[in-house]
Amino acid sequence: MSWLNAGLSKTGKKFKFGIQWKITAIIVAVVAVFIAFILGYILPQMENSLYAGKKVQTQNEVKTAYSIVQHYQDMEKSGTLTKDEAQKQAKAAISTLRYGDENTDYFFVIDLRPYMIVHPMNAKLVDTDVSQYKDANGELMFQKMVEIAKTQKEGFTSYMWQYKTDTNRIVAKTSYIKTFEPWNWVIGTGIYTVDVQEEIGGLRTSLTIISLIIMLASIGACILLTRVMVAKPLNSLVKVGKAVAVGDVEQDIKVKSGDEVGEVTQAFADVVTYLKEMAGAANKISEGNLSIEIQAKSEKDELSKSFSGMAATLNSLMSEVAILTKAGTEGKLQTRGDVSKFKGDYASIVQGINDTLDAVIGPLNIAAE
Repeated sequence: MSWLNAGLSKTGKKFKFGIQWKITAIIVAVVAVFIAFILGYILPQMENSLYAGKKVQTQNEVKTAYSIVQHYQDMEKSGTLTKDEAQKQAKAAISTLRYGDENTDYFFVIDLRPYMIVHPMNAKLVDTDVSQYKDANGELMFQKMVEIAKTQKEGFTSYMWQYKTDTNRIVAKTSYIKTFEPWNWVIGTGIYTVDVQEEIGGLRTSLTIISLIIMLASIGACILLTRVMVAKPLNSLVKVGKAVAVGDVEQDIKVKSGDEVGEVTQAFADVVTYLKEMAGAANKISEGNLSIEIQAKSEKDELSKSFSGMAATLNSLMSEVAILTKAGTEGKLQTRGDVSKFKGDYASIVQGINDTLDAVIGPLNIAAE
């Protein structure tokens, strides 16, 4: 048995999955598809967009650091500073440079050997050969940066690195590097993939909560509206229909809306009114009132036509009986009813009267003779 049509309630009685719950189920399905679309398609798009935005931000930050180094190199060219002084001041400036929401994101600088020139978070690496330095995945991360610097001058590279100041947490990081050719420096900074994932996770949680709220609100509103606007009127019509089905046409149907449910209610009220009229006509005929006029509602109104035909037949029968009665009182005993005007039992009644007259008049004729 379909779960949409029947089931068992806690009391063991059959539970009807009515239109109210079917509409609610449809609303829930639509909202669920909408939520799935958001979480399965929109959210990944937002994640890609957010990640792309972070990468663009990283590029812009590197350009800022690059411009600082360019400033000191310009001072070197102008003779204001020696090369050593310019590089020393540039390193000091980059070492203190921070950005980000928590102002903890930093810059690093290596050269093309590669040696670490600046690294604010790992002073032990500064002025050391990092050509053989491997990340947690075993990749020579700084050699890869040098390769990009030599071939592309700038670009993105991914590797595993400690999360900010937490030396015990190693996560994926994507850095953007740019070569400062006058000094053979490679300036870089990066974003943590986990930060983007956490932002998306927070967004996913918020969207999920909002979606659940929308779903619950939709279910509540749907149940309330369908109960008031659909289920309640239809239940009333069901009660009226059951009453009419057992012959109780004295029903009062009130139309409370102008929508489709209201139209159904009005149509049902018209049917009950029609049945009341037919019942009234039948009652008058049963009381001997054959002067009633029943107008057909349409060409297909067979019930009205049948009642009109029945009244006409009874009128014709009464007329025929009246003719015979008058003829009898006037002594015209040979007068007979016209059986051909009637059908079925009505014809049998007229024929019976004729036979009765024949049976009575025969002895009378003999007595008269």
